[in-house]
Amino acid sequence: MWRSVAPRSRRAGLVAVSLVVASAIRAEPAPDKRLSPLPPPVTRAVYRSHWFDLQSALHEDDVRAAETALEAMIRSARAAGVRHLTAYSRTALQSARKAEEARAAHAGFGYDAAVRLDEASFAAASSRIGFGFRTGQFREALSRLPAAFGTLFASAESRLSVFSSLMIAVAIAIAAGAVAAILGLFLTYFRRLWHDLDELASRPFGRRASTPLALLLLMLPVFFTFGPAWLLFYWAVLVYPYSLRGERLVLAGALLALGLLPLFVDTVARENLIRRSPLYLAAVDLEERREDSSVEDALSSIAAGTPDQSDVWFLLAMYAERSGDYPRAQASYTRAIQADPKDYRAFVNRGNVRFVEGDYAGAIEDYEEAARNEPQAAEAFYNLSIARSEVYDFKGQERARAQALQISRRDVDAWSSRPSISRVVPASYGLSTARERVIARGGARSPAPPKSGKAGLPAEEILLSPLSLAPWGTLLVALAFAAVRSRRGVANECSRCGRGFCRACKRYGGPALYCGRCVRLSLRRDDVSRDASEEEARETRRRSGRRRGLVRLVSLAAPGMHRFFAHQPFAAFFTLVLFFLALSLALPGPWLFDLRPLASAREMLPGKIAAALVAVALWIGANAGAWRQTRES
Repeated sequence: MWRSVAPRSRRAGLVAVSLVVASAIRAEPAPDKRLSPLPPPVTRAVYRSHWFDLQSALHEDDVRAAETALEAMIRSARAAGVRHLTAYSRTALQSARKAEEARAAHAGFGYDAAVRLDEASFAAASSRIGFGFRTGQFREALSRLPAAFGTLFASAESRLSVFSSLMIAVAIAIAAGAVAAILGLFLTYFRRLWHDLDELASRPFGRRASTPLALLLLMLPVFFTFGPAWLLFYWAVLVYPYSLRGERLVLAGALLALGLLPLFVDTVARENLIRRSPLYLAAVDLEERREDSSVEDALSSIAAGTPDQSDVWFLLAMYAERSGDYPRAQASYTRAIQADPKDYRAFVNRGNVRFVEGDYAGAIEDYEEAARNEPQAAEAFYNLSIARSEVYDFKGQERARAQALQISRRDVDAWSSRPSISRVVPASYGLSTARERVIARGGARSPAPPKSGKAGLPAEEILLSPLSLAPWGTLLVALAFAAVRSRRGVANECSRCGRGFCRACKRYGGPALYCGRCVRLSLRRDDVSRDASEEEARETRRRSGRRRGLVRLVSLAAPGMHRFFAHQPFAAFFTLVLFFLALSLALPGPWLFDLRPLASAREMLPGKIAAALVAVALWIGANAGAWRQTRES
């Protein structure tokens, strides 16, 4: 009898110990501040209910009740792991604008609510500042300016729009500055260039035909039906031998920059194609814990048109899981598995949904399939160990956990020390994954991968295209042409009358910077009549007046170009680029990326006015310098 009782007591003790161990394994540790990116549906339903309470309070003009509902809504959202209630902030902003138009008392509260619901929204911050200025709250509005400026870089979407627009504006400014630099040097040395062309044209046909032939040589690309860009490059080659060292450096740098601008612009455009893709935006939305229904709507439209996209279904399932719609989440994960049966992530997350709903056998089946598809997926083995513990398969639990620890001990320790509410770990969809998938599909909304498998043109094709080779080839030809011209010499400009002259047309001695005519008039006065001297003086004054008018005119069109005439090329190019940069930011145009997600046109107006003021200040300063330069000359 005692022999039969003892084994039973030992078996009972083993069962008790096993239950204690199981309860210890299944016990959830103390809650941590770090929550799952997939918050529980109850909490989300709570803060959504507070939103309706807020709207009802505003409809009744009860600002105090609306403030209480707003506080409760923000607390519930933070508890759910949502940091930015973007969709609600946008709705609150629209309601505030309508209330302001209707002169309602709660318009100010609406703007404040929009800011608090999404503190990273530039639209809300700038609209609140504009409301402050319109209502006379100047001090408060000015105090909000630094925070509003910070929101320009607070989210991935705003950073993309700001930096893309700025980069395109810089490219436009550099291109315009390069064109202005070529034109400025061409006009600066036109007299010397024309003299050499006229001398060259007079050799075969004489002086009578020299002018039309010189004009033909000056406009040679036009006579061969080439466009204005080729004419500009041709002038750059012609003027390069006459330029000084600093001017050659500026001209060479401008041509090199023009060749790199196509690659620069293509890079910006390609990044926007990638980062504005719904796949990438969804990954950003999940990472930033943002509540924005527009991204989910874009994914739904893609899924309706191309139902074989596994990534789209996977992200839609994550959105459904985040909103607490588990049946729709499970169905979407199943569609993702059907589209790509080898993607382990859909199995992991569908197993999580089944685990939360209590279907432990289905969850174990999904985790095992995920582990077979990806043997290095630590989250699959970690979740498998938790699911097996729920069905009291402790040996299987130990094997799965040991496998997870072998793959990544650091991740397993992190998951164990800071568990989510459901205890299982979701397979993430990171930004790098989204970027790879968008590039593989060739752009933002392309339904199928292209043959090349790349988004945009390869860098080699762009650098070998005429857009890049033309300015670089122009620089090489200009260097060779300058080497040839340096052996024969180029014409100079007379410092007295401004005419171009060369060694062949200067028969007399005299100062090196005097042409032959001025040498004869200044040093051989006995051989020149008084009338000829007076006529030459009048012609010199007319030529100087035309030069002064030209300097002032080009400064009106391109502020800073007058400095090329004073042989200050670096200051001229810097002023031109800065002016065109401010001008491109101030003027509306298709070259800027869509800023609509940031703020309305009315809220962006102060920034455009500031850029316009900078452009006007540069224009006024440059023209004042041009007048001062021509008056002193």
